[in-house]
Amino acid sequence: MITVLTDDSVPTRLPHFHLKEGSLYFLISRRPYAPLDKEQQTVWNLLDGVSCVGDLRARQGPSFDAIVKGFVERGVCTVVPGRFPANRKRVMVIEPHMDDAAFSVGGAMWLRRNECEFTIVTVASISCFTSYFSLNREFFNIETVSELRKAESAVAARLIGGRHVGLEQVEGSLRYRHAQWTLDWFQQHAESIHAFRTHSPPERELGQWTSVIAEAISRLQPEEVWMPLGVGYHIDHQLARHACINIISSGADFLKGREIKFFQDVPYAAMYPNHTADIVAALREAGARLEEDRVDIRDAMPHKLHLLSFFASQFKLSVVQRLVESSATLAGTRPGDLRELSYRVAAPPKARVDFISCYVERNVVYQIAARLERWFHRNRLAPSIVIIMAVPVGRWAEDMQFLLDTFPRAVFEVRMPRKNLAEAETLTSPRIAIHPINNRWRSWFAEAARAAVSRAKPLVVIPGRGREKYAHLIRILGIASDSVVAPTMNDFTLALRLVASKENDR
Repeated sequence: MITVLTDDSVPTRLPHFHLKEGSLYFLISRRPYAPLDKEQQTVWNLLDGVSCVGDLRARQGPSFDAIVKGFVERGVCTVVPGRFPANRKRVMVIEPHMDDAAFSVGGAMWLRRNECEFTIVTVASISCFTSYFSLNREFFNIETVSELRKAESAVAARLIGGRHVGLEQVEGSLRYRHAQWTLDWFQQHAESIHAFRTHSPPERELGQWTSVIAEAISRLQPEEVWMPLGVGYHIDHQLARHACINIISSGADFLKGREIKFFQDVPYAAMYPNHTADIVAALREAGARLEEDRVDIRDAMPHKLHLLSFFASQFKLSVVQRLVESSATLAGTRPGDLRELSYRVAAPPKARVDFISCYVERNVVYQIAARLERWFHRNRLAPSIVIIMAVPVGRWAEDMQFLLDTFPRAVFEVRMPRKNLAEAETLTSPRIAIHPINNRWRSWFAEAARAAVSRAKPLVVIPGRGREKYAHLIRILGIASDSVVAPTMNDFTLALRLVASKENDR
């Protein structure tokens, strides 16, 4: 894209770069990203994100334009337009994390930037998550990461003439343990953190998110509200979706006269291509009337990708671009289309929208629940239950407490890989006996097979997604045991809650 420097435009440094010893560095990288000569360093230090081109050009002289354009070409700076039309429509875009709006509706926002004043509202704006998670680098400081991500969001919002607001909720990874992490601690808990991030949330978190989002809508008084559908596994997307469903179902006065839309979450739309239709079906089954809108973003796609490039603390654009374009292609109506999908709420749900009905693995949960009914009836008062899990629980304390309450006489014999033992420290009980297993999958499978064949006890097998067929083989071999299989502990407890509530209603 061509960089145009008008007198009232504002050159703005991207917040993930800093000047040290004559070179620009990216975050905590030790390798220089771009060396700067003396004049370039002077210009870099002048770019405060407030001063306009006209003023800076007058101070620096004729070389200013070429230096700034060079910064833009290197991807360390952007140029924010100086003005937008007055009296634009006030639109509030709710996102779980600081990048989700750009991912999901960045094209639509770009196309409507001159008619809409966007306020991008991040629910989980307290974070320690960056791309360094996957690199095993120690960059977990909560204040540093949160401010960095807010700064990235502010730049993206300014480019479309909007603003960014954080609701100061703690994002999913950090809720696993809201404290300053060390690299050693993170390495011990990394798999459990991932399991937590894809676990369904408890009612107390949903209530909290519902409250803060409702308060923000009431305070900001938008004319339109765009809400996420919550596609995929991520706990914060699940929370944001259902909090918004709770709000529109409440009939609150602050929603009257406001247009409400649900948008499809990108890039999860490409990763879970059937989930959007499942969520929409659940809403319609509850009586909601939704009108589909597919926004053509072919011309806006380069600008959408440019907006996404500002979130460099989270990902490399080259890594996510394929998924972004794939999501847009799937939302198209004919070959060559690139679109963003949303649904206008013509009428809210009349009945309660059950959380599981919107869960990405809802069919799996329903199938497990059907098999669990007789198992639960036989084993509700069992003195001992064996659980063999290949993957971490994520919410160990909550799920294990639920099992202790649901099976009041049982002692749980839990066999799990050594690498996942750390999460079990969050809840200990004389009724929970933990037996470590070698970390290798082969060792886990052998242990599970032995338990199934040799023990006449109720058995729960948790193999992880994609390995269910091996667990079912174990179940078939285990003639002596009364076994049940679920891919994850979350799937098992969701299904068990359905069965237990049905039993209690009898």
